Amino acid sequence: MSYSREIEQRIDALRPDWPGVFKQKMFGGLGYMLDGHICVGVFKDYLIVRCGPEATADALSQPGARPFDVTGRAMHGWVMVEQSALEHDEDLAGWIGQAEAFVRTLPAK
Repeated sequence: MSYSREIEQRIDALRPDWPGVFKQKMFGGLGYMLDGHICVGVFKDYLIVRCGPEATADALSQPGARPFDVTGRAMHGWVMVEQSALEHDEDLAGWIGQAEAFVRTLPAK
């Protein structure tokens, strides 16, 4: 299964020196790992965002966001964002910032 190289390249361009982050291929996509936790990822043509349980409802109210459900069971605390909703770098940067802010509240693995 492939994933959007365009989204990957845009994330890399927005965060060229992202401290503590490395990329890891997983589940046919790509995850950006921060302190041992998936922060954001790319799956097919979607940005995967770890927003946290408290922010899920608000995140889902944003244009292009839907539950992160690739198995028939949505993962609470995560959303998928359609590539069409990431047209502007500010949109992509906002989602990345939200995910990073949440993941930095978690204990490092």
